[in-house]
Amino acid sequence: MFATSYVVLVMVLTAFATADPNEPRTQMWLAALALCLPALVPALPLLYVVLSIAWNVTNADDGGSTWPLTVVYVIALGGVAVANVALVRGWWRRRPRSGPVASDASATMR
Repeated sequence: MFATSYVVLVMVLTAFATADPNEPRTQMWLAALALCLPALVPALPLLYVVLSIAWNVTNADDGGSTWPLTVVYVIALGGVAVANVALVRGWWRRRPRSGPVASDASATMR
């Protein structure tokens, strides 16, 4: 439930932040990017290429349609958020678990 809420939050923030790519909402954009850390760092080169292709295909910078850019941004950062969920789940499963410690008091009392 928490993972789904996290991914949806990132996607909603991204959608609002990039609804008009020519006038982004900086605070929402930075919040979405911050929530995508640490998986955002290795994904940056791929995001750069995918998003630059989307800008060129839609001609959004020259008055072209901007809604495809919003969709690409939402899908891209949503994917990064899913990668973060996978990272946290993997870490959570591999963490050392401390169980009940057996008391040596009974062995020393004999």
